[in-house]
Amino acid sequence: MLALANVGIVACSSSTEQNGWHKQEKFAAQCQRLANRAVWWQFLRKHQIEFDSRRFDDDIKKLDGSNKERDPPASSYALSLVNPIIVKLLSTEYGGSVQSIVQVLAKYAETFGLQRDNVIELYIEYLLTPPPKDAAADTRLNLSGIELSVRSLLPLVQPILRRASTLRRVVVALERDEDSSRDYDRHSLVLSLYREVLHQVMEVHPIVQKLDPVLFEAELEAVDRRRDALAILSSVFEGER
Repeated sequence: MLALANVGIVACSSSTEQNGWHKQEKFAAQCQRLANRAVWWQFLRKHQIEFDSRRFDDDIKKLDGSNKERDPPASSYALSLVNPIIVKLLSTEYGGSVQSIVQVLAKYAETFGLQRDNVIELYIEYLLTPPPKDAAADTRLNLSGIELSVRSLLPLVQPILRRASTLRRVVVALERDEDSSRDYDRHSLVLSLYREVLHQVMEVHPIVQKLDPVLFEAELEAVDRRRDALAILSSVFEGER
């Protein structure tokens, strides 16, 4: 697939009036897009991530009749593979470098028309999510390392209000996850990060400054109550986790 796309690119780039390729700008762009995507398909195969190349392109799905009415758009399908990609990157030579993983994810987002912030948000959410109980060498077990990584990632999410929304999703997900109910340190870390961002939002975001501050004060009070409860639980059940 990659070789075929490159043939089209070369043919168009070396075109002349005589060979008839000089007006094939659209074809050249399609070949370039195909080549860019083929690189990612090679990456996914190399890392044994299951995928369907047809689902990356709504136009292709319409042409070959594979488009189902209930199928999500191509962008949603591309976004659904971000977490498996993150898992593989963390287990390779990229695992020790947040910046390298961000660069890979940003390139993936660019290739498939995703927002860069969306893939970084998924990266943050994955890092803060508790690993499976039987995980022995999961990156997420190192909470001090996770905190450093997340703190370096949060400024990349813009605007700042979006950071608060990202962390709030993690807070809600943790509270709903019964398996992580005694992962007090993780809960405490997420609440601390969320609290910090809420304060930042209230201080610098012009839209928020026009809203009723009572709403944000109530949210901060709720966070503080949860943190106090966690401190008590952690001291009571220390040694049982």
